[in-house]
Amino acid sequence: MTGRQEYFTARELARLAKERGITTFPNTEQTVAAGFDLDPQRLVVANDRRARADISRATIYNWFKARDTGGVAALSPLKTKTAAPLHPGFAGFLKYYAIGSKPSASDALKQYIERENPPEKRRLTLPQVRHILRNRLNNIERNVGREGLLTLRSRLAYVTRTTGDMWPTTIFTADGKTFDAEIADPVTRRPIRPEITTVADVVTRKIVGISLARSENQRSVAEALRRSCVANGICAIFYVDRGPGYRNQALDADVSGLMGRLGITKMHAAPYGSQAKGLIERIQGTVWNTLARRLPTYIGRDMDKEAGDRIHKLTRRELREFGQSRHLPDWQTFVRLCDDMVAEYNASEHRSLPKFRDPDTGRMRHMSPNEAWAAHMADGFKPIEVDPHEADDLFRPYEIRQVRRAEVAWNGNRYFDMALGAEECRDFARAPMSTSNPEKLRHWSACRRCALNPEREGTRSRISRSPRSPKTCAPVSGRSA
Repeated sequence: MTGRQEYFTARELARLAKERGITTFPNTEQTVAAGFDLDPQRLVVANDRRARADISRATIYNWFKARDTGGVAALSPLKTKTAAPLHPGFAGFLKYYAIGSKPSASDALKQYIERENPPEKRRLTLPQVRHILRNRLNNIERNVGREGLLTLRSRLAYVTRTTGDMWPTTIFTADGKTFDAEIADPVTRRPIRPEITTVADVVTRKIVGISLARSENQRSVAEALRRSCVANGICAIFYVDRGPGYRNQALDADVSGLMGRLGITKMHAAPYGSQAKGLIERIQGTVWNTLARRLPTYIGRDMDKEAGDRIHKLTRRELREFGQSRHLPDWQTFVRLCDDMVAEYNASEHRSLPKFRDPDTGRMRHMSPNEAWAAHMADGFKPIEVDPHEADDLFRPYEIRQVRRAEVAWNGNRYFDMALGAEECRDFARAPMSTSNPEKLRHWSACRRCALNPEREGTRSRISRSPRSPKTCAPVSGRSA
């Protein structure tokens, strides 16, 4: 109201100046063009409708009319109207609209009227329903019932966590993904979709390790973590989901688990909370979906149907005729493509990393994961490396086996060494089996003081240690099996 009073004051001064011939006041036309010498912000307040200083001719006449009719008090803005309550029949309509099948508003209204047969005061029209849904409900209220709590969570506000005060290897995060293209099985040559387990450093976004397998299992996850720690350093926290590949004895066992052997704290994301692992989920889509689209056997949902059917029929026909297909990438080719894709990603700019001035081009750009890692190294970061003498053992899955008469039984085989009967390790042995050489089995006792190499069926050719050379094993005659 004060802004409108200022307008009338300026208007009256202009009228008096014109009647009395006073030239020190601007004339009426000049006053109107200049906004009556009022501050534009005051005109916005006087208008009280939109954030603009424009006042139309009709608005000014309405102000005069209101003042002449009700006095200066009539210039005050009207009280803001309170929102009218929703239509009394809208709650009944929601029983047919707010369901998981997501029916249309028109069909839900039809079902409501036919089944409920509401009285006239509770009957809605389709324009009323659409007005309430569009203008009276917010984005969350509009979808309650039609979407579950997990989906509704994607519409809520979220917190972005920063890693600016953290060193690399503080947190590794991992996840598995089924590759969206067909690869030739290394054994049967049949088409498969391999499982790729990716481990990434949260601070630098660098992919520090991967493993490839026919399906996600504890060994593939353990292999990815081993490769990451050996190549880039041991992490402090391993942040993963609650899948069976990350909750097993290979990682969690007290004696032989990787978490205890490497001193890593494993943390699990909340169930069904993929948003909490957005970093690794984005990497999966950026890296492996891109690689899959480069292959002719891509079978993603956005693959053209005709092209997909054509390559599917071609590979199946070649498999029937020749036992293998030249259009299916073999396993070695697939491994090489994955390694090249990881190297390409680690050398590419990443928008979540800091900017710097490129010394070659002179322009500002984002760092790549490799450059971010190198920057931390230049600032004094040193990763905690795996001891060289333990690196080989990390690639061996461990099993707890009882020693009986200097023998360890594993996977249907028996491994023998006379020293296994020693007092300090005669009860239990922690025996890792080398997947690359199943004929040999490296044994560590629970006290971790002996390093023996028992051989398969060792009782057929007994192994004894020379007292002068404790690290040398020499076969001697032994009893038959």
